[in-house]
Amino acid sequence: MRMSASMQLQQKQQQRLSQHQLQSLELLHLPVMELRALIQKELDHNPVLEPTEEAAAEDGEGDEIIGGDEAEKSVAPAAEAENSVSLDAPEDVATEAEDRDYLYQNDGNGEDPSEAEARRQYMFDSLVRSESLSEHLLIQAELADLSGEDMAIVELIVGNLDDAGYLTVPVADIAQNIGTDLPTLERILAVVQGFTPSGIAARDLRECLLIQLRNAQRGESLAARIIEQDIDDLSRHRFAALAQRFNCSEEAVKGAVAEIRRLDPKPGLGVSPDDIAYIVPEVNVVLDAEGKYVARMDTDLVPRVFISRRYRALLDDAASPTETKSYLRSHLRSGKAFIKSLDRRNETIMRIASEIVERQQAFFHKGISALRPLTMTDMATKLGFDESTVSRTVSDKYMRSPQGVIEMRFFFSQGMKTANGAEVSNKVIQDRIVQIIAAEDASAPHSDDDIRERLKAEGFDVARRTVAKYRILQKIPSSNQRKHSSL
Repeated sequence: MRMSASMQLQQKQQQRLSQHQLQSLELLHLPVMELRALIQKELDHNPVLEPTEEAAAEDGEGDEIIGGDEAEKSVAPAAEAENSVSLDAPEDVATEAEDRDYLYQNDGNGEDPSEAEARRQYMFDSLVRSESLSEHLLIQAELADLSGEDMAIVELIVGNLDDAGYLTVPVADIAQNIGTDLPTLERILAVVQGFTPSGIAARDLRECLLIQLRNAQRGESLAARIIEQDIDDLSRHRFAALAQRFNCSEEAVKGAVAEIRRLDPKPGLGVSPDDIAYIVPEVNVVLDAEGKYVARMDTDLVPRVFISRRYRALLDDAASPTETKSYLRSHLRSGKAFIKSLDRRNETIMRIASEIVERQQAFFHKGISALRPLTMTDMATKLGFDESTVSRTVSDKYMRSPQGVIEMRFFFSQGMKTANGAEVSNKVIQDRIVQIIAAEDASAPHSDDDIRERLKAEGFDVARRTVAKYRILQKIPSSNQRKHSSL
């Protein structure tokens, strides 16, 4: 057999993503704090881009200004072509005239350059500070839009917290030292107590636990009532006395006690100076005028960006060197692509968040027992996205809702049908398993078979191995391990 070498020409089609498309995917994946850092980097490296100030927002009518009031509205399924960016679209090829027209859409930023730089530096100096509990809280205070006087009180409160997160000085003493009235100090203290980690800035253990329950919309629960009214019997495990006082079963008391045990008595210690993960919700879930929950984008979190008018004259000026115009056009195209990618990110997050809220109305009203099953495939099909786009969008993105601050990925789960034909999320079953184990007798913990039988009696027909899988997902040890750990 004789072998020989030869050359052949072959044509084939291959899909490749443009630089603009890759940038859109990158921005879509980033959580808001990393996005802010990336915007700062882009502002530093692209002279055509500048942060939008209030005057510019009023002046400019172009679509490329980011974070205006329109971003708070739910985005329609089909956006106009000039306001949206398709991942399948080719790179923009702008002529000099198109570039000039684009500059004229954004009518200017009249702010002094030194003031603009100072404002921009202040805005980003407070981004990611992985140093201490104080830093962690003060960054949240800066995002809370407080007045200068209120911010000074916050700093004083934060400065008087111990490592566990408790306020170590009486509020009356703080008020007297700074010459303010007690109601004002209590108001600012309530603001700080709304920060993460939940339970921070409490004056004692009782208040610490109650803050955590109230922040989780559990302020009226049996657990909260026990803490508020009878923490002594709770500490002595007098379940029968608690059941009698609150006119409920011992089973209900044990469930409340299990909920209390999941709270953190020392929330400040959970903040590592070396590795702080900032959770900043980009979407707020609120009731509209008709009593329906809707999604609203928090437009104050991401700096607005626009094309500066100062380069308009350079592009218009016939005396400008060819090299200058070429440099300007290159950065202009890059800036336009960046702004459109930001627009596309906001639009995609809002469309997915709005669909989540629409499907999970019962959850926001009632809690996890009403969570409906939802898959990323279902969401992608409904909105016309690729499933990977949905996955990127919900990763590390959070909603602030009546049920607490929740990662958007939480709402995606498989479902099963109950004995009465209703379809529920598997997270409902997982939560029920946690409740059953939390209320068990520590000396005789439930086996997976026991839990399966109890679930079956409640209408959830699941296999023993499914119970075991869900238990492991919740990081709960086996019955034997639980029994030994209680001895």
